[in-house]
Amino acid sequence: MAARGSAVRVAPPRSAGRSKRVKKATTQIPVIVINRADATDRLDFQNWQLSEMGCDFIKVDAFTPETLPAVRESYWKKWRRPLKPTERARLLSHGMAWDWVSDNGPALIIEDDAVLARSVPDILQNLEVISDIEYLSFEVRGRRKLLGKLSIPIGHGVACHRLYLDRLGSAAYVLWPSGAKKLIRRASRGAVGIDGIAQWATNVKCYQADPACAVQLDMAAKYGLSAPIESASDTGKEPFHGRRTIMQTARLISAQIHKVWRLARFGLVADRRKIDLRPEFFDI
Repeated sequence: MAARGSAVRVAPPRSAGRSKRVKKATTQIPVIVINRADATDRLDFQNWQLSEMGCDFIKVDAFTPETLPAVRESYWKKWRRPLKPTERARLLSHGMAWDWVSDNGPALIIEDDAVLARSVPDILQNLEVISDIEYLSFEVRGRRKLLGKLSIPIGHGVACHRLYLDRLGSAAYVLWPSGAKKLIRRASRGAVGIDGIAQWATNVKCYQADPACAVQLDMAAKYGLSAPIESASDTGKEPFHGRRTIMQTARLISAQIHKVWRLARFGLVADRRKIDLRPEFFDI
């Protein structure tokens, strides 16, 4: 993936007037926050949220449509549809986080509008002794997912299930080096839509936390949480540009066929259902 400088470790200051809880234990699995330079309110929110959990974090300066590097247009056309400029920026921004994980070890990768459950630091510690997972989604966005029936407890009443199909969500996930290398290899062959990683990264061992441990601010109200800052999605406000090419249409059809195949293949060992989120597990 394209590189853009280096990630910067940030030790968040204590937030006066909003302190409800300060956890003394620090996590061994670090947190990476993908943040746009102009989104200072979101960075302030993450400073507060992660300091309450006793977590330092690594800040990755996100690309924007205005700061995208020169990449050949044929690369972007290898997805199933035209990608919006913000989607291109998100892919390259997450790619920097994948590079870090590939080189340094597992990390919780979050976008700067992700709200985390208060149990996340303890869960990250518990994940250190769990093997055979390469990607673990913490997030929920109101859509059904195809989940394995077997579960692995990871603490605080949360379990992880094998994730076979997922359409949305890349705002909060734990990634391991083996999974990062596979994502990098896949993205190096052609652009991908950053959402629904489990749906296109089929060789990655993907899992889902249940109940969810994270939600984006634009979905907070849906799950009974308040949004302390502006919560509109940048991608959702942006119109599509360009028409789908014949090859993109072929890839879309192929993806739909593959989706049906996975539903049939894993139908006996998995359930297609929505993930719960418990507001009492959150502090906003």
